[in-house]
Amino acid sequence: GLGALVAGSTKVSDNDMYIAAKALASSVKQDRLNQGCLYPPLDDIREVSKVIAANIARKAWQSGTATVPEPADVDKAVEERMWAPFEEAN
Repeated sequence: GLGALVAGSTKVSDNDMYIAAKALASSVKQDRLNQGCLYPPLDDIREVSKVIAANIARKAWQSGTATVPEPADVDKAVEERMWAPFEEAN
């Protein structure tokens, strides 16, 4: 996914999937869990995607599977690579 692209990962492991699942699960607020929801609201998809991608990218740099240098601001690097469906083409 996006985190692997940002880091230039050479592979996506089962552990990466676990990290992504944990990040997704931690993004569900308690009030939503109390309502029986398993996922965060769709309105939060971009922010949740950014958090997941940043966690995956950081893991790639930590484990040595990244092929590009780690930026000073990982969150910003992820945000800059996110597709924005409503941006006008230049």
